[in-house]
Amino acid sequence: MCFSYHCSIISRILGALALGVTGLIIGVVVIIFWIYAEIFAAIDAGLGIGFEIILFVVLVHVWPQ
Repeated sequence: MCFSYHCSIISRILGALALGVTGLIIGVVVIIFWIYAEIFAAIDAGLGIGFEIILFVVLVHVWPQ
């Protein structure tokens, strides 16, 4: 009786730990993906702005000639 009670406590603790670790891993993965998404969005915006600046400079310098 006592042994099975201890086993159930241990299994509950292990289950809670497994759930906590799984949640932690999922959280870390989500954060990493969110950071990558932010970086890609920033690069995309930077490239868009850079392209517009280059286009503007080319138009301003080439158009008068």
